[in-house]
Amino acid sequence: MMAEKRGRGRPRKPKNPFTDSKFIEATGLGKKDMTDVTVYQGDNAQIMAHNLQLYSLSKIDTNDPEAVLKRTHLYFKKCAENDMKPSVAGYALALKVDRATLYKWVAGITHKNPAVVEILTDAYVLLNAQMEDYMLNNKANTVGLIFLMKNNLGYRDQTEYVVQNNAPEKTADELITAAKQLPDK
Repeated sequence: MMAEKRGRGRPRKPKNPFTDSKFIEATGLGKKDMTDVTVYQGDNAQIMAHNLQLYSLSKIDTNDPEAVLKRTHLYFKKCAENDMKPSVAGYALALKVDRATLYKWVAGITHKNPAVVEILTDAYVLLNAQMEDYMLNNKANTVGLIFLMKNNLGYRDQTEYVVQNNAPEKTADELITAAKQLPDK
């Protein structure tokens, strides 16, 4: 009986079933679906349609608390209807302002109506709770959420240093005596 002939060089890599064209064709999934970010057929269209709905909203009087509250409710309702995660940029789009302006309003820097600032702050608190829940329940990319929370919600990495003086306290007389004992230059 003759021994089976072995190939030369490195052994062949096993085929990755997720990138195999027959697997992709049979499941209807794309390569991207099975690798790092889950993107299914139609996801981009769903996101675009959601944002276009927000984009096509009419401008409101952002000094009118009732109009801002109504638009805030509409934004979160649209997110629920379209199965989209709410975002600061999306909320700003619904209000017809840029994200930086919205941030300044929430911080009370540029908006003069305290009733509107309160509504915006409440919406930010809701966005914050949503993002934390997504992160804690593994419903979104944690690194991406941390990035968004640092940029939009004031989170930051912080290290605190505590400096403590362990030397015994000296009186003024003791310090003068010690200074007199120093050598002259």
